[in-house]
Amino acid sequence: MLYPKDGRGNKPNCGVLVVATVTHKPLSEVFAHMKAKYGKNGNWKGRTFDHQVINTIGELGGRLENVFHKDTMGVKRGSQFMKWVNEKAQKDSAYVVWTTGHVQIVKEGKVYDQSGCGTPIAEHWGRRKFIKRIEKVTPFDELIEDLNKGIA
Repeated sequence: MLYPKDGRGNKPNCGVLVVATVTHKPLSEVFAHMKAKYGKNGNWKGRTFDHQVINTIGELGGRLENVFHKDTMGVKRGSQFMKWVNEKAQKDSAYVVWTTGHVQIVKEGKVYDQSGCGTPIAEHWGRRKFIKRIEKVTPFDELIEDLNKGIA
């Protein structure tokens, strides 16, 4: 499964989109799974919490490895998103990065979220946000291959 093209837009579904991309599942399937599991009503548009994204990725066969969490590190806030991507992100890895009120995938300096597929970090609308949590996608070979192909 590639980055789901039906995930683009301005819906608050960044967490659902991340789960779908990391697990290679259709966005509609992930949306239905999360809606049922977390008791969301008919008006739910996809807003999620960190633990819901992490748990659902695990349930659907994905694996994450914690890299940073501001609360466990004892810091008030993490690095600025663009600075971390440019200075610390490994180029051959994919990451799920939570910033203030948002979650997205980062790979080779590009951001994958509902605003676009592979937006360079310097052009991303959230580049100045502060990081709350970072999880490395493992194993990520298939995800990297899919993100390199672009939108489904």
